[in-house]
Amino acid sequence: RTVSTLLALSLSMLSKLWGCRPRRAGPHDEILALRADNAKLRALLQSLTGAEGLASNTIDTPPSRQSLVSDRRASTTAACPAATLTFPETSALPLPPLITDVCSGCDGRSVNNVYVLEQLHSRSGAANGERARSAACRIRDPDYTLRHFHDDVAAAFPELGWYMVIREHTSSNTLPETEYRRTIGALFAVYWLARIGIDGERGFCFGVDADWRPNGPPPIASPPAGSRFGLLSGEQKRLAFYESTPWAELERLMVDAGVLRRGADGAVGVSADRMAALLVQTAIHDIMKVDLMRPSVSPEHAPYLGFGAGDTISDHDVALGYVLEHHGHLLPSFQLVTHQLQRAIRFTQAKIRFNNGWLVQAEAPPAAVFSHFKACIRSNAINSADIAFYFAHWLTDLAGAEPTPLRGSEKFCLRFPHGVLASFIESFPIVGQLAQQSETEVFEGYLRQRWRDAPRALGPEPRGPHAVALCRLIVQAQHEAAQKGVFEAFWRLQEADRAVRDSRERAEREPR
Repeated sequence: RTVSTLLALSLSMLSKLWGCRPRRAGPHDEILALRADNAKLRALLQSLTGAEGLASNTIDTPPSRQSLVSDRRASTTAACPAATLTFPETSALPLPPLITDVCSGCDGRSVNNVYVLEQLHSRSGAANGERARSAACRIRDPDYTLRHFHDDVAAAFPELGWYMVIREHTSSNTLPETEYRRTIGALFAVYWLARIGIDGERGFCFGVDADWRPNGPPPIASPPAGSRFGLLSGEQKRLAFYESTPWAELERLMVDAGVLRRGADGAVGVSADRMAALLVQTAIHDIMKVDLMRPSVSPEHAPYLGFGAGDTISDHDVALGYVLEHHGHLLPSFQLVTHQLQRAIRFTQAKIRFNNGWLVQAEAPPAAVFSHFKACIRSNAINSADIAFYFAHWLTDLAGAEPTPLRGSEKFCLRFPHGVLASFIESFPIVGQLAQQSETEVFEGYLRQRWRDAPRALGPEPRGPHAVALCRLIVQAQHEAAQKGVFEAFWRLQEADRAVRDSRERAEREPR
């Protein structure tokens, strides 16, 4: 309790210091004002309900949706049993050879332009469309193993070898294989998510054995509800993820993205062309992290997203977007997909400035959450399937963030808060409606969905001037007990206090 009090005081002091900093007026001032209003109302509600969880600005997922998120109020801890899962050695994953002479013949020219890409393209030749199609078409075949998939993608996409480009005299601390392994991990995540209902859940959570076959769940008991996430063993975290992740929603994401399809009988199949596009995107998405390949902006393309003529594009996502837009012919795998699918791939590199945390916590108004995202959708003629394709790429990219591809997604199972991920996954279908609906419609649709997910004791969906304010507070409360307390306390407020909150909600939704 003392530590909590000190932390609260420290945060209060930091907030005051921040408030004293001079800054120009802008969109974020509205968000700061909103947070200040929220803080005042939370304090008033807390005084009425005694609900301790309302003061937190972090996501605490309801136990009904995710029972194993770290809960600071939990007093129970689970014993950590001995590990039983076994994984292949890191060396079991073959690495492409290092490329050290790519800058030979530069004749004094800067290596930070497309010259390096031209050299790699001329050496690598065309992508292997037959092996790429094999990976895409067979990905749900029960007999198509992870090793088969690895061999196909390694042979299909020459850009995978480009992660091993280094300077001739490189420090021993430079490990080009790290980004390669992360990329393979992202490709493996696509493989596992495509095989939900076969063996994908096991491979994603528990990795593979020495024969590259998915491990089964460890023979341990599930951690008790309320266990502190940070005190669980690695295997307990994997088991918790396996048992609580909304796998049906993940499969739906793949269907919505068009990489999988569901027949009239409910059977799931593969849409080969879009699956191949997702594999291509995954293979090439981080190659600009190799600094030698980052292009400089040509005068005829300047300025480009803040970079002037001759500037080397330091942001690897912007750098890849620039190459896809102006030099896509230098990426052999990119040429395997149709122009329509190339547009979907380019959209994954767009700077949409979407903060999903703002949405799932109902933390910011619709314009702040969605306006730039909506503008990108309009300018690129993007549809709902392409938005889901973006999220499928985002998810698999993050799933492979740990360079341990044969151990499943250690990023999500061991490092990422399970409840936060569940909230993100559940939001994806609603965000996909941004292709047809306005920012406010999508935001309010999300609030309605979260109200329906809240305890039934809250009653029917609210209507009238109080609806949005009350829904946002319920989303922010997160836990079932706190949600009930907020609901009851809200209606005990004076009408004038509710009106202040309601008027600000209405002002935020007014078009500008």
